[in-house]
Amino acid sequence: MRLLTNAMQKVFPFLDSTKKYGAPLLVVFLAIGVAGCGSRARWLAGQWRFDEQATRRILQAEQTAAGKDSTFSSFGGAAKQIAKGIISPEIIAELQGSEITVTDKDLILTSRDGTGEAFPYEVLSVPDPNTLTLKLGNGDVDTFHHEGSRLWRQSSGRIKIPVYYVKVSN
Repeated sequence: MRLLTNAMQKVFPFLDSTKKYGAPLLVVFLAIGVAGCGSRARWLAGQWRFDEQATRRILQAEQTAAGKDSTFSSFGGAAKQIAKGIISPEIIAELQGSEITVTDKDLILTSRDGTGEAFPYEVLSVPDPNTLTLKLGNGDVDTFHHEGSRLWRQSSGRIKIPVYYVKVSN
């Protein structure tokens, strides 16, 4: 703490002249700094519903690209299956009506029948203002991407494709 206080005094010289306020001010500056980092990712908080149209659009674009280019290897080599249209109906059917709710402490995954799971999480990284990587309480790591009014994440399971969600509420 003393080393940190000395460093803060170099950056903020007025701390040196008011030693009795040094530690409380240090705590305030650190709190502001930590809060500022988290605010970059506040877009994730709230309730998100599976966006079938946006997901279909990206799958169709990938099917077209895979059909035109035999060397296409997006999504971990699943391009041939995507091109055949085998995967998208299964994924769409499984995700219809699903939701993701993110609170200050939990990430809640809910299926269309209302059942689901809640996981405590910790933020692992915020590589940029529109990307957030979380470590869930079960050990899984999930990365969320913010694009306009939507978020997307990779589907779970053997074949990885982007799955889009639209915000329902804060």
